[in-house]
Amino acid sequence: MFSGNLKDYSQVRKNSENAIKVGIIRCNEKSQVCPGTLCFKAMTDRTAAFEGYDKIEIIGFDTCGGCGMGRPDKILKKVEGLKMRGAEVIHLSSCMKGNCPAFDTYLEAIGKVIKLKIGTH
Repeated sequence: MFSGNLKDYSQVRKNSENAIKVGIIRCNEKSQVCPGTLCFKAMTDRTAAFEGYDKIEIIGFDTCGGCGMGRPDKILKKVEGLKMRGAEVIHLSSCMKGNCPAFDTYLEAIGKVIKLKIGTH
């Protein structure tokens, strides 16, 4: 666990060597009522969309930025931020699939800049 001390953080980083570096993007609207518990449980247990990963390092957990009326610029800014911080793959959370009117547009745009997986739990 990271205490805030930078020496402790270097130990956390050591423990995550060879881990896949994951960024999760979830629905902004759903984030108002969901703390992401099931996303983190699936990630920790390496079940559902996280099956097949040996080790996982979470790089970030962010929202899509709000409904973009089919324009991917907001979500792409979030993706670029996660990628810049080391994310190797982005998971679009389960709450986005089936609920997001721009889902297909987002899939296409994000898939051009980083590896993408659909779903979390």
